[in-house]
Amino acid sequence: MCFSSTASFIAGAVLAVAGAASLRVIHHADQRPLAMIPFIFSIQQFIEGFLWLAHTHHSFSEWEMPLTYSFLFFAQVIWPFWVPFAFYKEEHNISHKKILRILLYAGCLSSLYLLFCLLRFPVQSEVKSGHIHYLLSFPAYLSLFVQFVYFIVTVIPPFYCKQKEKKSN
Repeated sequence: MCFSSTASFIAGAVLAVAGAASLRVIHHADQRPLAMIPFIFSIQQFIEGFLWLAHTHHSFSEWEMPLTYSFLFFAQVIWPFWVPFAFYKEEHNISHKKILRILLYAGCLSSLYLLFCLLRFPVQSEVKSGHIHYLLSFPAYLSLFVQFVYFIVTVIPPFYCKQKEKKSN
């Protein structure tokens, strides 16, 4: 996402503060997964910051592959599960919860498939045009379908969840 280690570290720090603030203002446990999203994203940004260092400073080069896999684990395994899970936990409307449960199941299957691919097929990262480019050797025959499912399960839940914060007296 970011274009330098500095940008990734700053984004990570800002997101960590936002995550801590989100966790402080929750009113019930069902809000915790949603409130943790900025904090989880901050971890991913810190990983990418260190990956930038691995690509740009020889002394960090042995960390390139572990950091590449760590970043991709967050990007491809955690998010397709966590986003629908967070909104499923937040939603209390039964009919909306059923749809969010379907999205959660689809996200789980997507996460498991992408985890299998991460463990089975080689990946690489490189700095290209001022960004980190991830080279994935996943099977092409399912790629478009999995990308579609990934998009649906990570984008639709925030728009579909109808739970509004209840006003306290």
